[in-house]
Amino acid sequence: MKIVLSLCFCLIAMTSFAQQGYDLQPGKPQAVNGVEYGYEVRNEAEKNTNSGSSTRYQLTLYVTNRSGCTKYLWPRQTWLGETDQDVLAEFDCINATGQRFTEKSNKVRATSFSIPIRQTTRGADGKDITRTVTTKVGHILREGQTASAQMTVIVPQGQEPKLRVRVVEIIESFGY
Repeated sequence: MKIVLSLCFCLIAMTSFAQQGYDLQPGKPQAVNGVEYGYEVRNEAEKNTNSGSSTRYQLTLYVTNRSGCTKYLWPRQTWLGETDQDVLAEFDCINATGQRFTEKSNKVRATSFSIPIRQTTRGADGKDITRTVTTKVGHILREGQTASAQMTVIVPQGQEPKLRVRVVEIIESFGY
């Protein structure tokens, strides 16, 4: 029993160190390994409800590659399968209330990356047939490219959104 508990504790500790987090301010992106993570406020509105006053913010979350080379996210097997292979960063609003169809967190995702592969098969008549098949091999963030997502949060009145970004490690392309 002690071994099982120790193993569970180690797994939880390893996953908590898997991503680094950084506090953000609007219009001031955080640069990590040549990639900028930030957000902008698109709209702000005061809301009065029975439970009190609050402020609703519409935010644009973004990840911009300024490293000088293309970044790739290759498929990797995880404990939970191959979900969220395209996530570049996770943005969390620490003081969001989560009321009325709003969010407390959101993810910025990379675009998929495909390559053409030639396949040769033998037809029913015995002749070789060559076809080109497009195969998805991962996800990509090219130099200068910006990936973005929208997020709507409600925070208590008089407060601005306090965002924190959790950065996913991205592999460099080595000049390709």
